Amino acid sequence: WGYSFVLYVSMLGTIAVGLWSNGKEAVDGAMTSFGWIYNFMMVPLQGTMFAILAFFIASAAYRSFRARSREAAVLLIAAVIVMMGRVPLGEYLIPLSGDLSQWILNVLNASVRRAILIGVSLGTVALSIKIIFGMERSYLGGGKE
Repeated sequence: WGYSFVLYVSMLGTIAVGLWSNGKEAVDGAMTSFGWIYNFMMVPLQGTMFAILAFFIASAAYRSFRARSREAAVLLIAAVIVMMGRVPLGEYLIPLSGDLSQWILNVLNASVRRAILIGVSLGTVALSIKIIFGMERSYLGGGKE
């Protein structure tokens, strides 16, 4: 419960400071207390969270994308190209990765998006037909007959 207390105190303190400074980060070029909280507390905390998230995703990708077969190797290569193309450092190191990443996401991924859309549409139609004919009553809250 200690972390919850810190969270609520920080949240209420930030709200109070934000209301006190009228929600402005700077007034006439001078930083307000709310701007100080945002620039020197929120921005570094967000950077830390995204860095931790990046390492977590990288470790999960390493564990799941082991190239044991040809298909896994292709998936691994595509994932590396997309990851390198989505960050500025990757585009600096591999200049073509940005264009190749966009091509993979727009062209190769289009079939996956269509398949998911078709699956959702068919499921919606099937559920609608069941509801219309009275075979599905769980939407009324009485799922058991």
